[in-house]
Amino acid sequence: MNLDPHIPPACRHLTAALRAAVNGDPAPPDLADAADWPALFRQACEQGLATFIFPWLTVRLNDRFSLVPRPGEPPNAADWRARFFAALPDTRRRQNQLEDLLADLAAAHIGIVVLKGAWLSETVYASPEQRTMSDLDLLVREADRDACHARLLSLGYVPSTLTFGNPFAYDQRYRHPRHPLPVELHWHFASAQDTVTPPPDIAAIWSAALPARWKGHPLRALSPADQLAHAAQHILHHLFAMPLRGYLDIALLLTAHADALTPADLENASARWRTGPALAFILHLACGLTATPLPPALRDALPAPDPELLARALPLTVDPPAAPARESATHHPALPAAPPPARPRPAAPRRCLRSERPTPEIPAQESNLYSGFCFKN
Repeated sequence: MNLDPHIPPACRHLTAALRAAVNGDPAPPDLADAADWPALFRQACEQGLATFIFPWLTVRLNDRFSLVPRPGEPPNAADWRARFFAALPDTRRRQNQLEDLLADLAAAHIGIVVLKGAWLSETVYASPEQRTMSDLDLLVREADRDACHARLLSLGYVPSTLTFGNPFAYDQRYRHPRHPLPVELHWHFASAQDTVTPPPDIAAIWSAALPARWKGHPLRALSPADQLAHAAQHILHHLFAMPLRGYLDIALLLTAHADALTPADLENASARWRTGPALAFILHLACGLTATPLPPALRDALPAPDPELLARALPLTVDPPAAPARESATHHPALPAAPPPARPRPAAPRRCLRSERPTPEIPAQESNLYSGFCFKN
C-alpha cells in the first residue's frame, strides 16, 4: 500500500532519505537537489536516524558528504559528520557498560533478556553505532528482581525513584556516575493501571526466550517474532507517537530474518504479547515507511492494513507530538491513598491475526488508535 499521500510534506525528504538508506538506493533527484539539509538534519536527529543515514550519504551523495571536510559541501555537512563520529565512542562505552552488567549478573545466576536498541544494534544493524539509544533496557524475572536490584546497587547504580512498592510499576530506572546510559530494569511490560490493552503474558515470553551469548556472556534473547511483537506492543503503548527509529528496527528485523519468519511464528508471538491484529498492521506500516518488502512467507498471510487507520496513524508516526519532559518513557503515578475500585480486564487476545470484528469493550476515542484493533477472543 502506498503511504506517500498520508506523509506530511515537511517529512517527505526525511522519509525518502530513510528509504534510500535502508535499501542502499541512489539518492532521489528531488532529495539531492531540493532538500533543506539543516531541516533534514534536525528531523533525522529528532527521529533517531542521523547516524543511520549518514553512512549512506557518504556513499550516494559523496560529492557533498564525506568522512572528512571537503570544499563545496552543504553548510551543515559538518553537523552530520560530527553526530556520527560522536556515536563511535558512545557506542564503545555503551558496549562496555552492557558487558560489565551481563558479566556480573551471569556470575550471580540472574537471567537477563537484553531488549530493544541494545540488542538490535548488535544483531540487525550493519554497525552498532548506527543505532543510538537513550538507555539500556533489560528484562528480569520478577522473582529475580530484588536480587538484580542488589547487584546493581553493588555495582554503583543508583535508582532514580524506587518503584518496587508501587503496584502499578513494571520497571525501575538506574543511573551510574561513571556510565553513559541509564539502565531500565523491566519485570513486566504493562501496568495494572492499563485497562485498554491486555498485559503481555510474561510467563509465556520467558518460556519462549532463547539461550544466547554476547561477548561470551550467557543471556536469554527474544526470538525474531517476539522482537517484532515487542516492538509492536511498545508502539501501541506510545499510541504510535514514537520516533521513526522504532519502525526502522522492525524493517531491519524483517530483512535480517526474512527466511526464518513464518505466519505461525507471528501468530504465537502476537498471542504472547497480546497485540492482536495490530502486529500485522504495524509490520505493514513499518514496511511502507521504509520501502521494505514483507518476507515472501508473510505477504499472503498478513491482512492488508485498514486505510483509515493508516491515515490516522501515519501523521503521529512521522511527525509525533512533543512528549512532556520526563525521566523515562514509563510514568509511574503516585500511590493512591486508597486502592482504586476493581475494573474488569479485557479478555485474552485473538490468536488469529486476520480478525477484524469490533470490540465494544475498548473505548472508541478518535485520539486513541487502540480503538481500531481487536484484542479479545
